[in-house]
Amino acid sequence: MGCTKDAATAFPQVRKPALYGIHDGTERDGTAYRAELTAYIGSPTCAPESVLTGELELPETWWKSLHTDLETIAATPTERVAVRRQ
Repeated sequence: MGCTKDAATAFPQVRKPALYGIHDGTERDGTAYRAELTAYIGSPTCAPESVLTGELELPETWWKSLHTDLETIAATPTERVAVRRQ
């Protein structure tokens, strides 16, 4: 099962919040849940709202870091299979 813990192990060089702990639990009705405690990121957000309404004005270094991280993740072998409802 993919989770923040797996990502922290698989991609130590990719910038992401530190993972401090995980708690799994199950309710009496069988509902399962997971809580993951990660580091607080104090840097400003890219946009004030949750939906972008215009282009982002980010420094070239931000984009370079994003591309490097995505290339690292994309180059990692996986045995997962994508399943889509058709």
